[in-house]
Amino acid sequence: MVEDLDIDPSNDPNKDHRRNEILPELKDLQRKWIVSNGAHIVPRHASWSSRRRRWQMRAWSLAAAVIDFLLVSSLACLFAIVFMAITKVHVTRFDFLTKPEVLRLLGPCLLALHCSYLLLFRVFAGCSAGEWACGLRLGQPHHRLSRTYGLKVLLRFFVVAATGFIVLPFLSLIRGQDLTGKWIDLPLVGR
Repeated sequence: MVEDLDIDPSNDPNKDHRRNEILPELKDLQRKWIVSNGAHIVPRHASWSSRRRRWQMRAWSLAAAVIDFLLVSSLACLFAIVFMAITKVHVTRFDFLTKPEVLRLLGPCLLALHCSYLLLFRVFAGCSAGEWACGLRLGQPHHRLSRTYGLKVLLRFFVVAATGFIVLPFLSLIRGQDLTGKWIDLPLVGR
């Protein structure tokens, strides 16, 4: 019975019309599938070098750094409280913490904790908690899926650390570009 219909799709006069109807539906379906599987679609206008106002990206970047600092500091305090609860040591027994020698050691410990937090979150999640809260990510989706992503994150971190954590980000703020991301090909982008 089907053979009697004699339908040839290549001779269909409405072929182009149907394609124009189906194409937007397919694109919408593809977008929904990508989002539902955990991938993020980053619009072209969301990078530092775009038409988007640069002061917004700078403000969000600074807010992300503040959130990350507060998060790491609160985690350090939480660990100290848990340590005191487990060992059943009273706070007054820690009067040695007020000595300058101990305070000089506390700073590098917090810095190491903050650095390890940033590296681990950026390598495995693509952004730190502060960057996630502010809608920022490190690299486009194709960057995050590459094999060299972890190495680029480490290289970006060490380049910023070599400049003292302040010089290169400050120069980036002045120029309105993510200089480190431009050099390493791993920009800080918005979601």
